[in-house]
Amino acid sequence: MCTDSYNSPVRIFSVRPEIGTDALLANAYETIAGAGAMTNEFADNLPDEHRCLALAIQQMIELGLLLVEAVQDRVDRVS
Repeated sequence: MCTDSYNSPVRIFSVRPEIGTDALLANAYETIAGAGAMTNEFADNLPDEHRCLALAIQQMIELGLLLVEAVQDRVDRVS
């Protein structure tokens, strides 16, 4: 959450507790994949000295996707 000396923390977004695990995982995956696609597009338009940083961020995003996929696989096996 964002805070500063003038404002107390404000929760703008929340996840409804009745949303199922599968839906949460699917949305997490799509959100992370979208961030990856945007980062990849952004990296293509950067000068060489900044492209490496954007591609490193892209790699971290891909690692996050792998983690979400692993959790989804575990949930699918239990179901």
